Amino acid sequence: QKEVISHRQPKEHVFNILESSEEDEEAFEAMAEIDKFEESLKQKEIIKPE
Repeated sequence: QKEVISHRQPKEHVFNILESSEEDEEAFEAMAEIDKFEESLKQKEIIKPE
């Protein structure tokens, strides 16, 4: 259950990087990694969404 709660925080962290980063490509790759990570967690989350 710890993963389910903590998976929302990295996304906010990535948004902070997007705001301060001039490297759009790097930020985009970071977002893609987070999206993949969230998708894998959502599959586990089906059992207990919140």
